[in-house]
Amino acid sequence: MAGATMGHKTTLEKLLSLGADPLAVDNGGWTALHWAAVNDEAECVSTLIPVTPPTPELLQAADGHTPVHLASFGGHEAVLKALEGAGWPLNAMDGDGLTPLHWAVKAGRLDVVRYLLDKDAAPSTGAGDDLTPLDLAKRQGKDLAARWLARRSGAVHGDAAQSPNPEVSFGILA
Repeated sequence: MAGATMGHKTTLEKLLSLGADPLAVDNGGWTALHWAAVNDEAECVSTLIPVTPPTPELLQAADGHTPVHLASFGGHEAVLKALEGAGWPLNAMDGDGLTPLHWAVKAGRLDVVRYLLDKDAAPSTGAGDDLTPLDLAKRQGKDLAARWLARRSGAVHGDAAQSPNPEVSFGILA
């Protein structure tokens, strides 16, 4: 996990060749792939993908926070592309019913919002409390994201589709 966190691809390769378990989890339920994804270590992600398949068990680990969720929140599009190519689902719900699109909206990652929408992520999928990515964008004042989501979902949610200020600066919201 430390090798993945620090971007030490060569160390990962050596450890894997010596039999290190890529599916080992830390106290939070994260694997090395989770750490590589959250830290935008695309080379480490590519090293770990063949030995860390998107199994149901891994999709439920870490409260369902998949590497796709983490990369979406961080705005790591290269990591998302690698994960998608390996079969990691772009619409998986975490333990709170949030999809990677929810996470990208929450973090204000417009490039990732656009990428996920282009990959047919569901803008109208609701969380456990039926909070859709569109609802989240509206609540957080992310007007441009709300407009994109409204157009993709076919929704005409009041001010989401008619924002007077579509060019909003987006920063990470924790």
